[in-house]
Amino acid sequence: MAECVRPVYFVMSLCFCFCQVSTACQEGWFGSSCQYKCHCATDRCHINGSCLENDKCQTGWFGANCQFQDLAVNGSVLLVPQGRSDLLQDGDDDTCHHNVNALLLTWKRNYVFSWLRIKMNETGFDFGVMFKPLNTGDTTLKNNDYITCLNQKIYHNGNQIYYVHCNTSESIHEIFLVWQGPRTVCSLNVNAGRNVALKQVAELSSKLDEKSVAGNAVDGNTEGSYHSGSCVHTKEGDPKPSLLVKFAVPAIVDRIVIYNRVDCCQDRLKGFHLQTWTVAGTADIDYTDSIPYAQNIYNVVAPKNRKVITQISLTSQDKKNGLFLSICELQVYGDTFCPPKLFGAECQFHCNCADVNESCDVSTGLCLSGCARGFSGEGCVSCQQGFYGTNCSRECSSGCSNHQCHVDTGKCFTCLSGYQGDFCNQTCSIGSFGENCRHF
Repeated sequence: MAECVRPVYFVMSLCFCFCQVSTACQEGWFGSSCQYKCHCATDRCHINGSCLENDKCQTGWFGANCQFQDLAVNGSVLLVPQGRSDLLQDGDDDTCHHNVNALLLTWKRNYVFSWLRIKMNETGFDFGVMFKPLNTGDTTLKNNDYITCLNQKIYHNGNQIYYVHCNTSESIHEIFLVWQGPRTVCSLNVNAGRNVALKQVAELSSKLDEKSVAGNAVDGNTEGSYHSGSCVHTKEGDPKPSLLVKFAVPAIVDRIVIYNRVDCCQDRLKGFHLQTWTVAGTADIDYTDSIPYAQNIYNVVAPKNRKVITQISLTSQDKKNGLFLSICELQVYGDTFCPPKLFGAECQFHCNCADVNESCDVSTGLCLSGCARGFSGEGCVSCQQGFYGTNCSRECSSGCSNHQCHVDTGKCFTCLSGYQGDFCNQTCSIGSFGENCRHF
């Protein structure tokens, strides 16, 4: 039975809560309602989503609990001056290239860019970031024109992992990264978002039979045969066959992926109409398929100036091939939109920024001002035992009992025998002994 812990936040008239589940999820799933898919290499993870010991993310996934799809693995990396390399895309932060002056990542198609993660072996320098669009139709752009990184933000919190955020005005197919002097580069990940549609509430306008459960469209299974039991199909005579998916938490969407049937009747999806809907009920993405041939997989890229959405609808319009809607999976990539000072997939975590007025990054929990005292690392988590201060960069005194001290001030809770003082760095005076020198 699920036990619901209710830290309730009333922000902008919105109420958020999340539940901690005491019952075990099916293997390969985790979360408050078992709604998150495990993307560890072994397809197994702990109840909190973290990978098992000595395991790592599957190829193509990275970040907290391996929940962010990685676009870097789909591209080609060119290092300057070394040449082409796939070492930065191997998912291992410990395999590195030395003396790199710049890098170029290229894809064969366009993507929406939000942020990237890069592991270096040095700290304390800035990046130059530029992008190139592909076939934008913008006559003001020449083939060799790059666009700049707008509103660039770099998060690193004192470690060797950098997160670079940009607001790009175009879909892009090339990223050029440059920095001062030769550097050691170990990993590159480009965020493609989380699948925010996974296990969300789905409604189908009608269903062909009992196998066609609306939730099949967002169950994480992309198997393309209807008889596998993981697809949806509306019934004959439905005047407007459609699927509606409602998000539990509002989201900002970068792209939508639709998996068509592969066993039959693919033409039925041609000409589909896809819309996303804002909190106010207005359409954001409004896309009608114009590809002349049916596709196994459709990719719809979000337009400029993306809005916060709560629903997505997919409607069949192809009367020539029979008016049915039949798909096997709908994936929606982006991330949660949280109220200020909250982050996480369900907006369940509080930011821990050095600047108490700052809202951290919703995907990672990182802060431009760095972590508050007593917190460090990716997500600004609590200091490990034995450390304290800004970014947990200072070590507790060796005189502290159990090497434990206050995460903010560094003062010891108790001293080892023979030591005294706030930091347990003073030996006992003559005639006193024991813990905190309290015995005479």
